Amino acid sequence: MIGFVLGLLLGLPPQASSVAARTQVIAILAEREGDEVSFRFVLNGPVDSYSASREGDEVVVRFSAEAKTALLVPLAVEPIRSLSLGSESTFSMRVSVPEIWSHEMLREFSSLRLILRRRGAASRPAVAEPSPPAQPSPEPGRTPEEATGDTADLYRRLFPSVADPNGGAAGPTALGTSENWYSDFAWLGLQIKPWVSVTYVDGETTQVESSTAVGDTYWVVQPNLGIGISPNIGRGEGRWRLNYSPRFRRLVDLNFPSLTSHFFDAGIDQTVPAFGSIYGTYHYSRGILETEEVDPGREYGIGLNKVTDTTIERFRRSGFGLGVRFEFVADTQIDINASTTSVTYGNDPTDPVRLGPRAFFSYDTRTLTSSIRRGLGEGRFLTLSLLIDDTPAQKERKQIEGRGYSYNAAIDGDIAALTTGRVMFGYRTQKNPNAGLGGQSYKDVNFGAQLVRQFSEDWNAGLGADRKLYLSAFEENGFYVADSLRGDVSGRLPLGFFIRGSVYLQSNNYKASPQLQDATLLLRKDKLRAWTIGLSRNVARWAYLRADYAAEHRNSNLNRFDINTRALTIQLGLGFFGKPEAQAHSSW
Repeated sequence: MIGFVLGLLLGLPPQASSVAARTQVIAILAEREGDEVSFRFVLNGPVDSYSASREGDEVVVRFSAEAKTALLVPLAVEPIRSLSLGSESTFSMRVSVPEIWSHEMLREFSSLRLILRRRGAASRPAVAEPSPPAQPSPEPGRTPEEATGDTADLYRRLFPSVADPNGGAAGPTALGTSENWYSDFAWLGLQIKPWVSVTYVDGETTQVESSTAVGDTYWVVQPNLGIGISPNIGRGEGRWRLNYSPRFRRLVDLNFPSLTSHFFDAGIDQTVPAFGSIYGTYHYSRGILETEEVDPGREYGIGLNKVTDTTIERFRRSGFGLGVRFEFVADTQIDINASTTSVTYGNDPTDPVRLGPRAFFSYDTRTLTSSIRRGLGEGRFLTLSLLIDDTPAQKERKQIEGRGYSYNAAIDGDIAALTTGRVMFGYRTQKNPNAGLGGQSYKDVNFGAQLVRQFSEDWNAGLGADRKLYLSAFEENGFYVADSLRGDVSGRLPLGFFIRGSVYLQSNNYKASPQLQDATLLLRKDKLRAWTIGLSRNVARWAYLRADYAAEHRNSNLNRFDINTRALTIQLGLGFFGKPEAQAHSSW
């Protein structure tokens, strides 16, 4: 069966887009900033081809679409002398502009953009528009975009989730033009992201069962230095990056030692001519409050991770991934990568002794991923993948030793008109022989989806859902099953303000160790609900202000795990934050 599917993928030619002929240009928007003029063509679907060429004093734009009835053409304003639509069967527009103006045609989210720039003028500088950072891809081998806007998301900065400890850390870097693939700010030939943020935090955690509230206010100072280079080795272009960012906390009354955290990341994506590419990633973190680094499913970690009968302790986490990508025949790509993650959880012997069991534990994981990706017409791809997740024997918790297999099929790219994303469906098996009765094996469907809909140039919405298995520290469970759903809306308000809101739902289900609750034996089940809202404004191209409010609630059928948290954060960011075009994307 597998051989038949692979043969079908490799043997069939790429399918032509069946909707390209019906794609329409629904609006033409004109913009100007300094010595740069642009025309944005908003589409209701994908196009097969597009071009822009100069014919004397005119730049002629052509692409495989048709103009909407009564399409409005912007007024011609200097340096544009005239604008006119063509009479061809496919869309065309002639822009009369002096030859001193160069032109460039770009494909964007759900549109095409013609950029006219006075020769000799510098490109538009980066604008640090606040937005959420890219989140880890739900599948190893599928890489999130570079976290170019992550300084603007305050809540994720306090409680980050840089990568999934139970998933693969490897993945190719986001590719762009060699001039600004990492950052639009360059110094001595390097693309760099120097910035610093100062954040005021007012947070509170409430234990529902005991009606005990623990709150604190403090400051977080976080500098950052990121460096990106593009070496050419044997005519193969590369993307190499390094990033280091510590967090210093002051005026904290949490009674925890060593509250300073450190984060270091490195990545390489190097093209090898006539072969494909080789890529690798490395992540190191050390801290105490960033509980999602070691507990991404939030079994105990919610807010400050303050559960009544547990203590939180310092952690160190390191992850390394390496992969190869082959450009195969007939618009097909094969990707193989392996990754490993190691977590050390626990205090030094010199730390003060605190009562109660530890909230989490030390562990190691390993992941092997192989996938084959095939183009399905313009802007759409089919991927078949096999993932093997392995957790070797652990001294601290024998229950988590096990191995899982995932067989997935995914479609990504242009899902529908003005909607892009990824939809995945598959099957997952898991065996943990040392876990408690009922939790030694698992077989069920696997799913994931991330969809982004653009309503206008300034407003978009996202929807995400997935099912994952996470390592468990609860009783005799080796793992638990987490089903999550997330909605996200972001846009631009008058007076230069930006707003972003999100809602998050998650259900954690356990398979072993029933507990006595109100004279009834129950398998633990947690329901997590959270919402956030943030308002931000650019003070300058290199500075912004932002305020966020977040509320989170965990309701468990075991009352001692019920927790409410809330946090208000106010942040000032100064510096250069990366590529502005990635900052409108939703937060996965």
